[in-house]
Amino acid sequence: MLERRGCKRWGVRPLLVVFVLSLLLLLQQGTISGIDGESNFQVTRALVDHGRLSVPQGTPHVDRGRGGRYYSKFGVGLPLLSTGPYLLAKPFEGLATTDLERVSVSTIMPVITALLCLVLYELGLALGARPMDTLLVALAAAFGTYLLVYSKEFFSEPLMALGVALALWRSIAGHPTQAALALVLAMQTRPQAAFLAPFFLLYWVRDMGLRRSLLPGLVLAAGAGSLLFYNWLRFDNVT
Repeated sequence: MLERRGCKRWGVRPLLVVFVLSLLLLLQQGTISGIDGESNFQVTRALVDHGRLSVPQGTPHVDRGRGGRYYSKFGVGLPLLSTGPYLLAKPFEGLATTDLERVSVSTIMPVITALLCLVLYELGLALGARPMDTLLVALAAAFGTYLLVYSKEFFSEPLMALGVALALWRSIAGHPTQAALALVLAMQTRPQAAFLAPFFLLYWVRDMGLRRSLLPGLVLAAGAGSLLFYNWLRFDNVT
C-alpha cells in the first residue's frame, strides 16, 4: 500500500530523471576540453587545493586582478558546486591514466541537465499543462535543443538555466523566497541573470503583494551585492 501511494505521489518524475541522466552519461565526453570549462575547472582546483580564487596565468578567460594574480571572469556558482565531485575524486588521484578529477567534475553536467528536465516538467504542470505534454516538452528541451550539446561539456549555462527555471516554477507555485534563492544561484553562475531580478520582483509584488515580496526582494539584493563583493575580491573593483 505504501509503495503504491509513493508511486502515485511521485508519478513519472523518478523515471524522467533516471532516463535523462542515463542517456546523457552515455553521451557525455567524460572530460573537459573547452576553454570555458577549463577556466571554471581551474577555479574549482584552486578552491580545493589552495583555498584561493586565483588561477594559473595560462588559464583561458582570465584577467589580472588583486595582487597581480589571475582570476577567471566567470561566476563562482559552477566551481563551488563542483568542489563536491572534485573532493570525491581527489583520493584516487594518480591511480588511473586519466585525470579523475576532470572526469568526476564533468559528470556533474548530466546531473544538472536531468534536474533541469525535472524542473521544466514541474513548471509545465504549474502552468496547467497536461502531464504528457509537459513531459514531451521536458524531453525535447534535453534532446532537441542545444542543451544536449552544453550538457556534454563543462559549461555554466545549464546551471544558470536550472536556476532561472526553478525561480519561475517556485514563483508560479507561490513561493517567492525559494524563487529568489534559485535566481541567486543563477546570478552566481552567470552574473547576467541579475538583469532578470527586477522582473521577478515586479511579478511577486503584483501577484502576492508588497509585504510578501519584501523578504525575497532582500534575498535578491543580497545576491546582487554578493556579485559586487566577488568582483572586489578578485579585481579590487566592484564593477
